[in-house]
Amino acid sequence: MNISDIAQTIEQKSAEIKNQQAELATRLMALEQKSVGNVHGATNAATGFEVKSVLESLAASGNFTSKNVVAANVKSILTQGNTSILPTVGNLGVIGQNEISLAAQLPSFGIQEAVVRFSRLSTTDMGAIQGLEGALKKELAIDATPIERECNTFAAWTSVSTQALSDQRGINDAIGSVLSIGILRALDAHAFSVATAEGTVGTVGATPLLTALSAVASIQAQGFAASVYLNPVDFVAAQLATASTGEFIGIPNSFVGTIKAAAGVPVGSYLATANDGTGLSLAIRESMSIDIGVQGDQFVKNLRSVLAEVRGLAIVRNPSLIVTGSLAKVAAK
Repeated sequence: MNISDIAQTIEQKSAEIKNQQAELATRLMALEQKSVGNVHGATNAATGFEVKSVLESLAASGNFTSKNVVAANVKSILTQGNTSILPTVGNLGVIGQNEISLAAQLPSFGIQEAVVRFSRLSTTDMGAIQGLEGALKKELAIDATPIERECNTFAAWTSVSTQALSDQRGINDAIGSVLSIGILRALDAHAFSVATAEGTVGTVGATPLLTALSAVASIQAQGFAASVYLNPVDFVAAQLATASTGEFIGIPNSFVGTIKAAAGVPVGSYLATANDGTGLSLAIRESMSIDIGVQGDQFVKNLRSVLAEVRGLAIVRNPSLIVTGSLAKVAAK
């Protein structure tokens, strides 16, 4: 075979490869279009949300024999993308290092928008053993409520001399710290107010300690680990409580770490919630920031404004996993 024959053979093979690539691209496009037609990766025209729900695919497949008995509002929430399930929470530590603050101890997660929309899902139902292979399995009754909440801006500012900012080392940090504490107090009050308004009212026990632990137990009985927060004054009182004999009762070893001190809880009150954020949690849009600027005639007065702020809100996912109330009053001896 001479050089010209070799060159001609290479050209033919190249043409064949190009044809195969074109055919492969056509097949891939057909598969993608088919996939879109089957919902996966499609966009819901009504809401603009990307629909990737496995639930929708399964429901449409006929594998759920009893799918028609699912409440219409639940089916819509689960399959149409009108609302979203909130992300898993942790503790982002985005509101400062003041560990005694209620807000600093609550589970938190970041959000990307000024409005939080989610489905509040809960159930008192339970699963069941399938009697026989092929028999209808238990369908869980789920309550679903669409929730929409707007972000709040918690802010505080003060004026300070320009010379002081220049001459006194660390004054900016000191002022920022004071402003941050003021914001944390506001955020604490907001979180406690939301918990009280949307959570469950607890019962009053024979003693403050019994009242607090009963609140924790009511959440644990639902299958969730929980903590109860007391004002530091009440926390110390619980630690130093004595029996009629004068002996210290204290917090039982099995509950050490379950009862916590939090400055945001009013004296004489308590707040119990699930540890994983399924009860009360914080949605944070912007973490604590401190800025310096000028307003009005401050420039000619050699003044500056120091502003601190946080954007976020308290979220209640399941009201039954939050218990608030008043502590029992200790009888005078």
